Amino acid sequence: MPLSFYSVFVWIFLEYSCLALLFHSGLSLYSFLSIVFGTAKDRPQVIGSLHPIVAVLGGDVILPCHVEPQLDVEELTVEWWRADVPPDPSDTQSDYRYVHRYHDKHHEEDMKKPAYAGRTELFTDGLKHGNISLKISNVMCFDKGSYRCQIPQLGSSSIIEVTVAPPKRIGSPPQCSWRKDVIKDAVKYKERFFFYLFIFFYFLIFIRFFVFICF
Repeated sequence: MPLSFYSVFVWIFLEYSCLALLFHSGLSLYSFLSIVFGTAKDRPQVIGSLHPIVAVLGGDVILPCHVEPQLDVEELTVEWWRADVPPDPSDTQSDYRYVHRYHDKHHEEDMKKPAYAGRTELFTDGLKHGNISLKISNVMCFDKGSYRCQIPQLGSSSIIEVTVAPPKRIGSPPQCSWRKDVIKDAVKYKERFFFYLFIFFYFLIFIRFFVFICF
């Protein structure tokens, strides 16, 4: 009789332990997701164009990008760069060169990729209103691609796709011919990949503990 009572007691204890473990694990996961998504939702976000921007060869183009809700970014850093362009072996600084970089209230021309020197600008008067759009002058064939605008202090960025079209006039030069892209924008999915990887291992560890205790 005592043995039976002990067995029932152990069974009840384990059942309640499993339920408690399940409850606390679910609560922990909910808290974690609330912090992650709540924090991202509350702070200002960098918003770029959701549609590809068509630039005319030889003309000027504006890549629209802004901070929402509106925020004065004059004191912040604004970076525009090409994630789809591989490093140039002949340029030892190619990993650190941008399409355009605004930092400490200065436009850092020496930080630009040589191909964009003297061809890009931000709307300085618009920075106080959160406008970080980029203007590219004298559009060239290699301007086609993915552009990332970001503000490091906000931990937010956006990618804008640019295509290049020939001028619509008689005697215009032929349209740019493109090779198939061999380099993909891996950075675009890096943060999302690590987030899902963390969730996967979290559930994997939880299931192993749950099975071990309950069965």
